[in-house]
Amino acid sequence: MTQPITVVIPTRERADTLRHCLQTVVAQPCNRLQILVSDNASSPATREVVDSFSDARIRYVNTGARLSMAHNYEFALGHVDSGWIVMLGDDDGLVAGRLEPTVAMLEASGLMALSSETCFYNWPKVTSDREPALTVPLSQAVVTVRSSDAVADILRLVRPKARLPQTYTGGIIHADVIRAARAKDGSFFQSQIPDIYSSFAITATVERYLYSKAPFAIAGRSSHSIGAALFKLEKNAFLEEGLIPFHRDFPTGEIGTLSFSMPAIQFECHTQAAFLHEHRTGVSKQRMLDLMMANTKTGRAEMLQWGRSFASLHGLDYDLAIRRMPQVRRESRMLDGWRSFRNLLECARLYPGDPMPLANVQEASETAAALLANPPSRAWSTVRTLKKRFV
Repeated sequence: MTQPITVVIPTRERADTLRHCLQTVVAQPCNRLQILVSDNASSPATREVVDSFSDARIRYVNTGARLSMAHNYEFALGHVDSGWIVMLGDDDGLVAGRLEPTVAMLEASGLMALSSETCFYNWPKVTSDREPALTVPLSQAVVTVRSSDAVADILRLVRPKARLPQTYTGGIIHADVIRAARAKDGSFFQSQIPDIYSSFAITATVERYLYSKAPFAIAGRSSHSIGAALFKLEKNAFLEEGLIPFHRDFPTGEIGTLSFSMPAIQFECHTQAAFLHEHRTGVSKQRMLDLMMANTKTGRAEMLQWGRSFASLHGLDYDLAIRRMPQVRRESRMLDGWRSFRNLLECARLYPGDPMPLANVQEASETAAALLANPPSRAWSTVRTLKKRFV
């Protein structure tokens, strides 16, 4: 029996990007498509955008009052009963014509979750001439991944073989997976960073998942992006709206987030999901401290202060972590270098001013599909990127 595919779009005060995001979804040639827009108590402009489509497949729901991001995601998922779930950010999109084939591939595998590489799109005004407006992975490789192995790689900061699946752009999850996780504690999201947390909740619930290097979705970066705002290390409205508290093992930073260190966010989310899984990563609290303190690209002063609190809470050797920082940082830079090199070889890039339509994510959707259908020479793309960066 064919199961429905529901594209869920949580949104808040982003009518300008939501319009183009929806265009990439309604244009998908998919007979079983359903679309759910979960409006986090926005101004009327959001509802006006949804209504302008006059599309019976679109269902609009409203939280009625401002919720945290995680609670809005939870509210949205509560309106999906069955089938496959694809969640998109409201400045993200789907690659033209790629949704149905990707879901069909997942169904043929017999698995319940998929993660994929994504295209990356920089909306106008958030990129420079040297940054690509659109990055499109060109590989078509698909593999089955053991969840526990992938989680261990991520948390040990070794070379990851695959992305983790998530209820956000680039992931496809069956509603039964969400239901199984909810059965343990009543709600699916248990962290204030819902996309990263969902990766650990999903991999705790499924033994294996499908990983596709071929993209079906586009992750957008716009002036609205919450992730970018968090990593500016400034207090903002997002932090004032009933967030799920950090796990008691992770002291709250002075600015209210752990965004000064991506490993800190990952460890916190993994710990929040511990009631769902028995993944043994071999990462001790002391090693966590090493990795969290060494992998801080901004906010190093905040990290040093927070690291001392974390060490004190768990009886760890803070001074030892300080001495290890140079070595751990070198190891992490090598990993970052490998990721950048792989990305350089495996992706096509278009830049502002190129003669391809890229004014919004809907145009990027069509352009990405064209590049995937007729991929350019990887050597040409690599040389061009190097010229942009260094010439």
